[in-house]
Amino acid sequence: PSATKGLFMPSLTHSHLIGHRGARAEAPENTLGGFEYLRNLGINKVELDVHLSQDLELVVIHDTDTLRTTGTQLEVALTAAADLAQLNATFENKVLWNQVEPIPTLHQVLCVWENLEHIQIEIKPLESPELRVIMAHELLKHCQKLKLNEKTTVITSSDYDFLRTSKEINPFPHGLVADHEIADIDNPIEVAQSSGCDLLVLHYVLYTEDMAQACREANMPVSLWTVNDVQTANLMVERGAASIITDKPKAFQAWIVKNNLI
Repeated sequence: PSATKGLFMPSLTHSHLIGHRGARAEAPENTLGGFEYLRNLGINKVELDVHLSQDLELVVIHDTDTLRTTGTQLEVALTAAADLAQLNATFENKVLWNQVEPIPTLHQVLCVWENLEHIQIEIKPLESPELRVIMAHELLKHCQKLKLNEKTTVITSSDYDFLRTSKEINPFPHGLVADHEIADIDNPIEVAQSSGCDLLVLHYVLYTEDMAQACREANMPVSLWTVNDVQTANLMVERGAASIITDKPKAFQAWIVKNNLI
């Protein structure tokens, strides 16, 4: 269904797809193997999560601890990157995955990604102003070393204090990650604008027709997470979403091909 019946409406295509933590439902999340799986699908757009290890390495993992993904309980912030790399991050994965997948650093992930088109580097909330500054400077150092550019890279976070800090240090576009919690506190568009953001990374259930209209009026592009139903994704693109972050990129590709979309 569409509010502009009779007019051409955009549809979900391959170009809209961003792999969530790689391809979370199809390969181990936030691992070198998972990201390779995504690339082998021909998708070079990815969202991943970054924490600081004890030795201030940028490690790619979603949670503050390692239990869910590895079966071993370690706090990321209290563990050196080399020790995190000894764990196998396939513990929660529901598909058959025979090879060991260590917790990687951001550098390890990106130094082998030659055809990267778009990356959302999500920084998880930080506990102090000092850590926010350290994270922002480490990000800048790594992004420069990896020769990332402003066309491919967006630094995202739900920690808008970090976003404000990072904006003063990093030249890259920034995006606010917003869910129900943030929406209850304030208008996510206003929070994104006040944090100097160029992108709203919004939980898809908040992307109503009214929200879509408000984003258009604010000239705020929207990337939606986490959408695993293709009909919902198609509706979100019709409403104006710039991209769809999904756990199921291969399944989405099959639907796109079946419906003769490009």
